[in-house]
Amino acid sequence: MKTKRHEFTCRLLVTSILMFMAPFAVAGVPSDQPDPMLATLGWTNLDDEEAPMAGASLEDSANQRLEALMERAWTKGTIPIIVRFKDQPAETTGSGSISAQAKGDIKAARQRRVLDHLGLREGRDRVGAKIKGFDQMPGLAMRADALDLLDLLDQPEVLEVFEDVAYPPALLESLPLVGATLNGDFKGYSGQGQVIAILDTGVDKSHAFLKDKIVSEACYSTNNSSEGVSSLCPQGVTASTAIGSGVNCNASLSGCSHGTHVAGIAAGKGEKFSGVAREAKLISIQVYSRFPASACGGAPCAMAYTSDIIRGLERVRSLGTQYAIAAANLSLGGGAYTSYCDWDSTKPMIDALLAEGIATVIASGNGYYSNAISAPGCVSSAITVGSTTTKNSGTYPDQVSDFSNSAHFLDLLAPGERIESSVIGGGYAYYMGTSMAAPHVAGAWAVLKSAKPNAEVEEILAALQTSGKPIQDPYNSLTKQRIQVDVALANLQAGEAPTQPSPSLQPKNPLATAGSAINSQSFVANWNGVNEAAGYRLDVSTVSNFASYLKGYRDLDVAPTTSRSIDGLKPSVTYFYRVRAYNSVGTSLNSNVVSITTTPAPPPTPTGKKATSITTDRFTANWGVTTGAVGYRLDVSTDASFRHFLNGFLDLDVGNAISFKVTGLSPGMTYYYRGRAYNSGGVSGSSKAQAAKTLVAIPQAPSARPATNITTKAFVANWDLVDGATGYRLDVSTSAAFTSFLSGYNNLNVGNRVYRNITRLSPNTIYYYRVRAYNKTGTGLDSGIQTVRTAR
Repeated sequence: MKTKRHEFTCRLLVTSILMFMAPFAVAGVPSDQPDPMLATLGWTNLDDEEAPMAGASLEDSANQRLEALMERAWTKGTIPIIVRFKDQPAETTGSGSISAQAKGDIKAARQRRVLDHLGLREGRDRVGAKIKGFDQMPGLAMRADALDLLDLLDQPEVLEVFEDVAYPPALLESLPLVGATLNGDFKGYSGQGQVIAILDTGVDKSHAFLKDKIVSEACYSTNNSSEGVSSLCPQGVTASTAIGSGVNCNASLSGCSHGTHVAGIAAGKGEKFSGVAREAKLISIQVYSRFPASACGGAPCAMAYTSDIIRGLERVRSLGTQYAIAAANLSLGGGAYTSYCDWDSTKPMIDALLAEGIATVIASGNGYYSNAISAPGCVSSAITVGSTTTKNSGTYPDQVSDFSNSAHFLDLLAPGERIESSVIGGGYAYYMGTSMAAPHVAGAWAVLKSAKPNAEVEEILAALQTSGKPIQDPYNSLTKQRIQVDVALANLQAGEAPTQPSPSLQPKNPLATAGSAINSQSFVANWNGVNEAAGYRLDVSTVSNFASYLKGYRDLDVAPTTSRSIDGLKPSVTYFYRVRAYNSVGTSLNSNVVSITTTPAPPPTPTGKKATSITTDRFTANWGVTTGAVGYRLDVSTDASFRHFLNGFLDLDVGNAISFKVTGLSPGMTYYYRGRAYNSGGVSGSSKAQAAKTLVAIPQAPSARPATNITTKAFVANWDLVDGATGYRLDVSTSAAFTSFLSGYNNLNVGNRVYRNITRLSPNTIYYYRVRAYNKTGTGLDSGIQTVRTAR
């Protein structure tokens, strides 16, 4: 039977051959790029941002992820992974005759079988780090090499393997904006009896704004000495639920005030202003680890491994029987996905919380994307939140923030620009980002649950979506609802969505407007709203007379929205759409027809070729011709991971050339380059990195020193050592102009010595000598001339 291991064996062999042939070629790592917080938090991009990942079949998407995972394992040696086991009823059933102890024994036995197959003992992985087990999700987390990956994929216990990605952390005026009274509550409700879990960098529970708020604490963090990663839990442990375990990490580490700020927005309580759910309590779960400067773009920082996030979500679920938990807030994420990412390893726990009535509220990300959401916010069962402006933003309120990631599957909007909240040490600060928008929604969830404790997640989401203020994103023409908590509360208590007067007339024909967010696989269809319309029906076709329809897009009911993302399309194809409005009276006639043409598919990744014309200060970078490309972009770095770029060589557009002269370099240094092809449809992935080491500089002229050990027939010529020299060449003459040479002493290679015994000379005779240094690049200039007279 063909297995996943067989499927990857050929790739393994090819990869091995390529690595043998090009030992300096190191792939750039364009994985799910962490989405740094905005400049107010001091974050900068760590790597090139990967283009949004378009929707693909689950099989194709899984294969692409596994290929990328294998490539990173080969190039880095070992990588952090999450291994998800296949579900077994005994492990996943929440009730029944099997005891908790028995479930734990079954889970432990499965882990032992998998680790025994890898030859791992004593709970340690290949680099000696402790293997993480999960309390509820069947699986484990560890560091693995490429051979481990192949073995894991071939084991019957294993369902999937994911990279354990590390993510960085992604009120006074914002509360009235979402419907609070002057007292800071919502018609008397402010989260009483409800608890919000904050999975972040820890919370400063001594802050006056958060006094007596924390009812439970936990910490899940990672020690990985091979990567310079260390735990931020007290005493450096990797897991703790002790009192004090959820406190903030040290303020000197970039990002450590993030959790305190997020907690304050969700449920802070102060004399002058408060968070959204000021009477709610908090669970503080610290899930971040300390990463070295090399991983953070200049200074050490806090980032969270996915495995630690999963362990934090497991803790939330386990506390669900003890506390009335309204929501878990994750103000973090990275990457960009144009459709749901339900393959993400956090989904099983997000689903488990959803089943128990707990919403997982996640920031959409700060990547400026108008057609993509960060992970894990792109999980379909998460509540994903984008950011809007406030009066403090220096612009009009209730506009979509330009940095806020958006897509057709974004759930809600909330204020996220210049939000004042608590920070470590007792103070307050204004932060901005979707990280600030998410806790507004988590707080709103607690407020609504305090009014209706038994409300399901879907019910509260519907109340927020049907009551919010509609705001159109100018970057993609999508309209989403900015939360209006007071109206949502009234609708929830009434047990129904806001009612509209019964229409008396059939709606008029809508006007279809130009498509937007057009790429090779999708576009957004747009139209103007019509009075008295209850919803709209959409047709999409590849022919203008609509004699046939795109699958799933014939008379599609798109509800009361004025835009729709059309996905799963082909490159360079013209599509047509039209729309009809409807209400209880009837349906309008068709709108006008709008046509759009998808862009060409981005070109394939170019093939990197070896550098040529290498000198001390330049080389020529080369790559192969790529079909469909109209040009190429070049990166040149001083490190194989492409974290530091040569000035002017980050995403440099070099036109349609397949070579480029890189100049202004230092001698004897190794540089790395990679190329990408582009056309109107987008940019390809990066080519395999190529290494080019500049020649060392030709050595300087040595300093000739006076002769020693002078006799009647010999003396010793001397000179100083020269940096970068691999040897020296010596001339000896009886002429100061060196018009003739002593036999055997014209350009004599004396090796890597700084002296030479000159023999068979005549007594009382004047001789002259000079020397030159050389290396593999060339020979330097002559030294000064030394004069010596032999003895009588």
